[in-house]
Amino acid sequence: MLDATASTTETLIKAALQNDGRLAKYVHQVKVSTRRKTLGMSIKPGEPGVTLHVPVGTRADLVISTLAGNADRLAGLIRKSREHAPDHPPKELVGGSGFLWLGRSDRLKIVDEARVPLERAHTGQWWFLLARDAVPLGAQPFIDWYVREGTAWLSKETAPMWWQMAGARPMPTVRAADIGRRRWGVYHSGKHEVRIAWQTFQLRPTLVRHVGPRVHPRAGAHRQAAWARVLASVRARPHRRPAGSPAARRRRPPRLDGRPRVLTIPEPIATHEGRAKTMGSKRTDELVAKLRKNGASVVKRGSRYRVTQPGRELCFLGTSDPREYKGMENKITQLRRKGYAV
Repeated sequence: MLDATASTTETLIKAALQNDGRLAKYVHQVKVSTRRKTLGMSIKPGEPGVTLHVPVGTRADLVISTLAGNADRLAGLIRKSREHAPDHPPKELVGGSGFLWLGRSDRLKIVDEARVPLERAHTGQWWFLLARDAVPLGAQPFIDWYVREGTAWLSKETAPMWWQMAGARPMPTVRAADIGRRRWGVYHSGKHEVRIAWQTFQLRPTLVRHVGPRVHPRAGAHRQAAWARVLASVRARPHRRPAGSPAARRRRPPRLDGRPRVLTIPEPIATHEGRAKTMGSKRTDELVAKLRKNGASVVKRGSRYRVTQPGRELCFLGTSDPREYKGMENKITQLRRKGYAV
C-alpha cells in the first residue's frame, strides 16, 4: 500500500505527462517505490509503452526531462516490444471464450448464481462457469482454479512417474503453484518440494507428464547427468503415432518389415576444435568464401563467424547450416541489407 507521499508523486508525474503531450504516448504506467533510489524504466514484449519506476518524492520536471532526453531510445524500445509481442493475445472474460484444461478447450459461461468464483462443470458439454461478481478479479479466479485442480491431478499422476524414474528414493511433495511465467517448475531442497507452474496444465496430459518428473532434486543438483538420462530414454522409446492421423500419413510412411520405428537423436561428431557438431556446414562454408572473396573480414569466434567490412554494419553467422532452408536465405537477405556482396 502506497502512502500519501507516494500517491502524490504518482499523481504529479501523470499530470505532467498529460500536460506535456509529447511523452504521454511512450508511458504505459507509473510505479512509485519507497525503496527505490533512482529513476528507471522497463518494458515487456507486447506492452504499448514503458513502465516508469520512480522513487518517492521525485520531481515531475526531472522525469519529463529524462524522458525527453531519451525519446529516440524509447521509440526504439516500443517498436521492438511490438515486434516481439506474443502471438497469443490476452484472454477476454466474455461468454464463449475458450480456455484450455489438459489440452482440451472448453468455453466460458458467466453466471449470476454460482457456488464458487470459478468451476468446470458438464451440462451436456464441458463449461467453465465464472461468477459474474468474479469478473472484476481478472485472471485470479482462473489461477486459483488451475492451482487447485492441477494439484489434485498431480496427486494421482506423480507417484507412478516418480517410482519409474527414481525407484525407492523419497518422493518430494508435488503441487501446482503460481511461480511466474519464465519457468515450468522449481524445486526447493529445504522443503523437498516441487512446484509446477499452473500454466503447464493447459498442455496435453502427455506433455504435463513429461514436464513433471524433470523438475526434481537430481535435475537441480546434477543437471547434465539428468538430461543425459532423458536423452537416453528418448532414444530408447519407440515412436508412436495414431495410424490414421494426417501426420502419420504425411511424415512417417509405414515400414515394410513391420518393425517399429525408433526416435533417434544424432550423436555428436567431434570436430577439430573439440566442439560438438550435429549438422553440416557446406552452405555456410560457401557463403563465408564468397564474403571473403568480396573483401569482407570473416573471423571464427566460438560457435559463430564475426563478419566485418569498412562502411558496413557488424554481422554474425553460425558455423553450421540452419536446419531450415529459409534460415540460410534469411541470413543472406540480412547480409545484403547491410551492404555485403554475396
